[in-house]
This record gives sequence, structure tokens and C-alpha cells, in this order.
Amino acid sequence: MNSLGVIGGLGPMATAYLLELITDMTDARTDQEHLDAIIFNRPSVPDRTAYILDHTKPSPVPPMIDIAQKLEALGVCALATPCVTAHSFHDELQSSVHIPFIHMVRETAAYLKEAGCKKPGIMATTGTVHMGLFQTALTMRVFPTFCRTTKCSRT
Repeated sequence: MNSLGVIGGLGPMATAYLLELITDMTDARTDQEHLDAIIFNRPSVPDRTAYILDHTKPSPVPPMIDIAQKLEALGVCALATPCVTAHSFHDELQSSVHIPFIHMVRETAAYLKEAGCKKPGIMATTGTVHMGLFQTALTMRVFPTFCRTTKCSRT
């Protein structure tokens, strides 16, 4: 089965928006030409930013691994999540399954480079900025990056 598995609920509206984007951006003339997807919506996953900033808080990693493995067992061929901050745990999640886990931040950096963007901006949660997700991905693609302050970001 060629289907996408989505670790959803991180947040629920981001998951709904991702499905809307996938649907809108698919070049399909009929319902049957759309991408098959299995969305595992679990908003009870602990807050990613809270854990990044304070490791005494509950970790979101075990429930995310559980979802990833369940989606893999259902036969999806790739995994994704609309939560940018969750990509802080990409390596742990990827190593828990045998299918690709799409790294949205790296894919975004690759797209920006291919599109000829010269100076991308970053708007992100405190956790995403703290982990340097975009800074690292953009630097790998030879973009100059800077972060003025984290006090303007919100979790």
C-alpha cells in the first residue's frame, strides 16, 4: 500500500491543515487519485516544548514512537507529522521504524534553496528555536541565519 502515516494531534488543527494541504496540492481529478493516508490523531501526547525546556516534564517520545510503530504495522510507506517542534526527536522516531520519517524542516530548507530563496525567516515555537531545528537545516543548505530573540516566540 502506498499510503502516508501521519502522527497527528500535535496540535489537532495543524493535523487538519496538513490534510487540507495534501488534498489541495494533489493533482487529482477524482477522489480515487488522492493519496491514501492514515492519520493517528493523539492530542494527549505530552507537550514537546515543555519537555525540551524541562526534561522533568513528561516526554512526548514514547507515545510518538508507539504511534509510528502502529502506523508502520498498518502498512504505511512513510511517516510525517505536522508538528515542527516534534522534529526535535526525529532521530529517535526514525530509528524506531523501518520506513522513512519525513523531516519537514530539512525538506523545507531543500525547497527554499531550490526555489532560489536568499534570506529565509524563521517563526517558530520556543522549543523549535531552542533546539535550533531551522538554524541547523538552513545552515546545512548554506543559508545565512540568525535569531534575534526567542522572547517573541510562544509555545
